[in-house]
Amino acid sequence: PFDRTAGVLRIAVVGESTGAFLGDALTYFAQEDATEVLNCAMPGSALEHLQMRTREVEDYQPDVIVIVFGHNL
Repeated sequence: PFDRTAGVLRIAVVGESTGAFLGDALTYFAQEDATEVLNCAMPGSALEHLQMRTREVEDYQPDVIVIVFGHNL
């Protein structure tokens, strides 16, 4: 989803399973707000996946990137 909607906050979540859980929770709570959540976290991700995914997410031009990582180190 490269196209942006004016006035909508775009949050991208990147990380492993904890990030995926957070992304789901943010999506649920943002349903009534002018907020778009891109849940790009993948359970079981390693540090290499996190680096690659963060570069990919930057193409979506989020206002905020939340990085959740550490449990799989």
